[in-house]
Amino acid sequence: MTKLKIIRLSTGEEVLSKINEDTTDNFYLLEDAVTLVYTPKSESEMSVGFAPFMPYAENKIIFKSMVVAMGDPVDNIKKEHIRIFSGLILAK
Repeated sequence: MTKLKIIRLSTGEEVLSKINEDTTDNFYLLEDAVTLVYTPKSESEMSVGFAPFMPYAENKIIFKSMVVAMGDPVDNIKKEHIRIFSGLILAK
């Protein structure tokens, strides 16, 4: 089953992508992958943006050995990802 996940790589990058967690392979095939980019909004707040992850590659994979952590994105990040990749406009 494909799920949207935030993946922290051993390089420090955080990637937001659809992946199949149930795979028995030693890698994850990424779908609609973006890198999370953090910028200061104020002294106490951060803003999150998306940047292309390997924009000129097809069939993007990351090896499971490169994954340090993985988690589910919060709702506003999920909605933004859906908006960008599906073209749907979601209610706020």
